[in-house]
Amino acid sequence: MRVSVQQLTAEYGDKFQVLSPQGASLPYCFESASGECGTASGSHVWVRVPDVKPQSKLVLKFEAAVNSAAQAAGQVFDLYDDFNAGSVDVARWTLITDECNPYIEAGWVRSDGHKGGNSECGVMSKAFQVKTGMRVTTRLKLASGGGDDCDPVVGMVRSDFNGFSNSDTPNYMDAWVSDDETPAQYLIPHQTSGYEAFGSSNIRGQTFQVEVALHNSQARACQTIDGKCSGWRGWSAANDRVFLGAGWHQGITWYYDWVRVTRYVYPEPTATWVL
Repeated sequence: MRVSVQQLTAEYGDKFQVLSPQGASLPYCFESASGECGTASGSHVWVRVPDVKPQSKLVLKFEAAVNSAAQAAGQVFDLYDDFNAGSVDVARWTLITDECNPYIEAGWVRSDGHKGGNSECGVMSKAFQVKTGMRVTTRLKLASGGGDDCDPVVGMVRSDFNGFSNSDTPNYMDAWVSDDETPAQYLIPHQTSGYEAFGSSNIRGQTFQVEVALHNSQARACQTIDGKCSGWRGWSAANDRVFLGAGWHQGITWYYDWVRVTRYVYPEPTATWVL
């Protein structure tokens, strides 16, 4: 969960540990201005808390320390990658190279030239358990030109998924999809039925965040360009891999800065601090 520490660190300093009500040390990382999470001090932290009921109220203890207990984001989130390594971590990601060969450049995983067809390209995580309350959040940008088309896709998929827009029979995905030409934003729920258009903001040349959240038997997509969200639509736990990339790629370059997966129930719990 994300909580503010601005007032506490102003008074007590940025070296501290976070304790549960039972006294257990909880992993946390500082959120940066771009949304990445790490050990450099900031005004908000992400804390890994045990699973709790929706709308629970937690009490967290802030305890000043000689050394900061902030940890790498991989200790806080179920899945996290800031793509700051020199190459894509193939132990964590499968490269989907139907239409491009993704690679890392300056802290972003990005597409290269278009291969000439119309299919998926991007990175797909290894399988893991999917459950209600999970959220996939990423920061991405799209080039303003240089090609004909690029329909980015963010969400949960199966290993044999396919699809890139509402009109092209997407399968095995619960995802945000954007048609950058129209332009239009969509939530594509499992097995093609019930897709929803929920925005029409231009994404070319933009840098923004996308979130796909799972709650009970439904999924919802949101994007920060205009703050719009879809409604809730059915999702499938069989879609057990995170995908970042595009489902239709004709030369316009896409970039993903970071991705995180949280398993905190929806609606989110809230927290108060004690010293």
